[in-house]
Amino acid sequence: QGSLSNWVAERPEDGRRGLQPTVARSANPRRGATLEPRHASAGHAPLRDAGMIRPQPWAEAHGYPRWSRRDKTENAFRDPCNEPGSARQRIGRAFTLIELLVVIAIIGLVAGLAAPVLHNFRPNYTASLTQQLLTDLARARQLAISQHTTVYMIFVPTNFWMDPVYGVNWTATDRLQASNLLDKQAIGYNFVSLHTMGDQPGRPTVHYLSSWKTLPEGGFIYPAKFVPSSLPVMNIYTNNLGGPPQVAFQVYGFDIANTINPKSPVIPFPMENTLKAGFRSPYIPLPYIAFDYMGRLVSNQGQGQGGIIPISRGSVIFARDPNKRPRQGVPSFNEQPVGNVTNGYNVVYVDTITGRARALQQEVR
Repeated sequence: QGSLSNWVAERPEDGRRGLQPTVARSANPRRGATLEPRHASAGHAPLRDAGMIRPQPWAEAHGYPRWSRRDKTENAFRDPCNEPGSARQRIGRAFTLIELLVVIAIIGLVAGLAAPVLHNFRPNYTASLTQQLLTDLARARQLAISQHTTVYMIFVPTNFWMDPVYGVNWTATDRLQASNLLDKQAIGYNFVSLHTMGDQPGRPTVHYLSSWKTLPEGGFIYPAKFVPSSLPVMNIYTNNLGGPPQVAFQVYGFDIANTINPKSPVIPFPMENTLKAGFRSPYIPLPYIAFDYMGRLVSNQGQGQGGIIPISRGSVIFARDPNKRPRQGVPSFNEQPVGNVTNGYNVVYVDTITGRARALQQEVR
């Protein structure tokens, strides 16, 4: 210990204090370094320790490791409990139960604030269906005004293949077109005009004004609307404070074309050039809503109260063969949730005088 204190000194030139021996380096770097105390007492041999000296740049070029005498000296007095990966270090990186509960509370608070915002990003299928129906009703009205004639917005009826005139005097093209409409029952529609400007009297020219379109998924027109009847097919109620529910709307069925009624229009189906099956029942009966040349609603439904089209949330499932092609079968209408068309109504109202359509929804007041 006495001889070690003779060569341990301070190095004020680099501002560091500690066990920094002042040594004389050997002239040959390959033979290591010799620690020779500058004030060593007589009889003490010089200390040889190649690991106590930081090599010079020329030593690093020969593959010597990069360390210093200070690093070696501090390693001798380093506490192993403070080494990375030691038990003390692992305990310092842990968290308490209170910290865990605080983090959980913060996450719950953020989730509660974000839930209403995320709910607004959910697709509203009923709104998209209503908007498309409003747009196409306005288009039918505009076509009637621009072409100065009555335009019929016809819908594909359900179970139309069960009608007695199905396939009578049809061509192969008619049958192919009808098979393509099997998965459009109650959701497919088209625009038809029976007269155009320039037609000769008594010789009308029927035109399908567009291709067959379908309503978007997620909703459908309530099936009772397709039931032909002179009486209301359903009632939609609203709440009444302090009393029983009140009737908000009385829904009548669509007008029907191709019937024995003299006022019923004759509209070819499934194509504009399909031949008639007979005089009394020329084509398959078609539900429709029509606008005259002034854009007014042409309808007997609602006894002059306007047309009401109820929209229901849900899906329509059609019968298909093993190859996923539509086949003859009764479609299945699934409301989600059940009864939403009457409990929380969403209807499209068409004014009789102006022919303009607008959406009506249940409101809380």
